[in-house]
Amino acid sequence: MLDKTKYTAIPFVGEYKPRNGVSLWWAYKDKAGKAALFIERFDKEDGSKEVKPRCYAKNEETGKEEWLSANLFEETPLYNLENYKKSIDKPVLIVEGEKTAEAAKRLFPDYWVTTWPGGCGQVNKVKIKSLKGRSIYLLPDNDEPGRKAMQKMALRLQEQECKIHIADIPEADFPKGWDVSDSFPDGWNVDKLSELLTKTPETEISHSADEKKQKQDAKTTSSLESLQGKSCLFPEIIPYGKPVDGVALIEELKNTVTRYVKLQDGAELAIVYWILHTYKYQCFDITPRLVIVSPEKRCGKTTLLTVLSHLVKRPISASSITAASMFRLIEASSPTLLVDEADTFIKNNEELRGIMNAGHHCLGSVIRCVGKDLEARSFSAFAPCAIASIGKVPDTIMDRGIIINMRRLAANEHVEHFRHRIVAEDFKLLRQKCQRLMNDCEEKLKTICLDPVEHLLNRAFDNWECLFIIADAIHGKTNEEVRRLAIKMTKRSQGDDTASQKTMLLQDIRQIFAEQEVEWMYSASLCDYLASLEERPWAELSRGNKITVNKLANMLKDFGIRTHQKNINGKNNNCYLVADFTDCFNRYLPPLEENKTL
Repeated sequence: MLDKTKYTAIPFVGEYKPRNGVSLWWAYKDKAGKAALFIERFDKEDGSKEVKPRCYAKNEETGKEEWLSANLFEETPLYNLENYKKSIDKPVLIVEGEKTAEAAKRLFPDYWVTTWPGGCGQVNKVKIKSLKGRSIYLLPDNDEPGRKAMQKMALRLQEQECKIHIADIPEADFPKGWDVSDSFPDGWNVDKLSELLTKTPETEISHSADEKKQKQDAKTTSSLESLQGKSCLFPEIIPYGKPVDGVALIEELKNTVTRYVKLQDGAELAIVYWILHTYKYQCFDITPRLVIVSPEKRCGKTTLLTVLSHLVKRPISASSITAASMFRLIEASSPTLLVDEADTFIKNNEELRGIMNAGHHCLGSVIRCVGKDLEARSFSAFAPCAIASIGKVPDTIMDRGIIINMRRLAANEHVEHFRHRIVAEDFKLLRQKCQRLMNDCEEKLKTICLDPVEHLLNRAFDNWECLFIIADAIHGKTNEEVRRLAIKMTKRSQGDDTASQKTMLLQDIRQIFAEQEVEWMYSASLCDYLASLEERPWAELSRGNKITVNKLANMLKDFGIRTHQKNINGKNNNCYLVADFTDCFNRYLPPLEENKTL
């Protein structure tokens, strides 16, 4: 008899070669795609079948690596784990047997399909912690052993706080032992079975006396654990059952947003496309920050975030979140972060700002040392993020964002109060439509390449690119409406941007040289002109006094601009030549005509 204690299962790398006589085989892989366990099926001459496990293992005594006809796992892995992460947004469909699972993967692409090895008798050995909190649909074979297996699985899944749906297929309509790898009987097809699955209500699981006691003990333990907070669980979104008219959905979402908040400049259209991008943001290089700012309280920022929390994919309220919590949450769950009251904690938290900035790009990550051996590990920071603040957030975040300016309602302006209990079902339907629309558009999103948009340069274009792509995919052509909106909102945000003083200084110096129509100017005279400009900081920049020649020189030094000596009436004076600024004007500022319209 094999002594399993002498062996350790190890991943098999290479081309798998099944044993002689094997008719079918399946590989159980981990989330990284490495094969851990193989199941082989042997079809016998009498029509019966035999299924055997096979592991690649290391003999701990001899160090030799060899194949064993055994399952060395105390907790056996789930099937299809290599596709778990990219299907995290889908509901789970569990069937019985690997052949059935492969058929279900083809028939039900809107689900993550899995099974376990060993049939009914091995249900209690399956490792199911990765399914915690998810919506699970169980589709048994049409026989008593299949139904019993799914009942056992349901009892285990209930301990993981899963929402369980056991499909009840009409026994009389299907042959005994039927599963989805078989042909459909008359009157049934994949669409009808898919509809049956979708409409399967959440199942109440009954327990025996012993099971009830175990459940009560688990509840007591859960109550104690609740003192440590709740898990961040995200319900899967079952896509809408039929294709969605994208243009109609855009209008429906716009009306939904403006029903509860008052917006300027048609910003609701930008918000709607940003909502849609959260469903497939992994298709893009950039996920823009949605920066919601207001001059004062009670301007609707929190209400807008609440509306977003009911419409975006996998929302999580992240107010006062720490940097360590943020990157771990992103790596584990790919959420949409909704950060309120950012003015109270972001400005003085450089580490958190760094992660938010890194998460703007698909390659953004942070490196941390973890574990007893302090192994350096990379954590993804890439995730959609909406940030609400009184006043502006740091300029590095503003520069990576689409800016939504909020203002308090006037006496003659009215919006509805948002009440979750009233609108929850309506918003659930909208999320399902969003998921279906973006699923159907996914392949198109990956192929659209955009031409540059005039007046949107560098990062401004990057921030809007994913919204342009979604709009073009939905409309089937270049959508000019969203491009005009992008130019309008970008001009407004650039005109209001007071964060980058050095860029503002270049803008004002260019304007002064143009108005005075001179080729050079004394340093002191340039400071006087700057200090005379209204709504600019130069009159009070140096400890409440106007900008000094030394301060001006220090600010221009980073651009490589230096003063020159001019001898006038036998006296040397420092001055600036307009020719020295030309390269900086071209590199850092929009054309002068555009700048005047900001």
